[in-house]
Amino acid sequence: MTYGYGVRRAHAWPQRLAEQMQCPVENAGVSGDTTAGMLARFAARDKTVRYTHLIVMGGSNDLIMGLSVEQPLAHLRTIIYQAVQSGMEPTVGIPVKPGRDVREFALFTQDKYDMLEQGRAALKEGLLEFSASGICKVIDFHDFIEGQADVYLDGLHLNEKGNRLVSEGLYGYAKRTTTQTAGEQTKAE
Repeated sequence: MTYGYGVRRAHAWPQRLAEQMQCPVENAGVSGDTTAGMLARFAARDKTVRYTHLIVMGGSNDLIMGLSVEQPLAHLRTIIYQAVQSGMEPTVGIPVKPGRDVREFALFTQDKYDMLEQGRAALKEGLLEFSASGICKVIDFHDFIEGQADVYLDGLHLNEKGNRLVSEGLYGYAKRTTTQTAGEQTKAE
């Protein structure tokens, strides 16, 4: 989702957020990736770049592949621990709920849709429980699009409008909770 599947890179929420915040935001997302891939990329990142904040969101692809919710939770926890050890202020995003139109694809039967919804709820619960220690902040990305029409390309991926709403929501959140020093980078995974 962070990658911006189906929308031009300039319209994906990380780029929009960079424009709103007037600071660099690196979009490290890879379309179709799992949290295992995210963890591998995060561990191999360029450590000479000084990131101050990390926004990490993942788990949907893990759940679609039928993996236990414990796997993405473990990977996301590890990414958060590594971010803190590197001096970053981490925020973990809870993926958006699947849209009803995702069931139009042969891949998504009603059972698969229900499994993804239940997995997302369990992922949310696990991330909220993990964040209760104060190690990271948690944002439910679905809150930014709740009640809005026409925000999905295909029921899984956000269109330009959905990405705009997410960037606006994150910008408002950032303005309320942090100050960003000019020239410091935020990494979006």
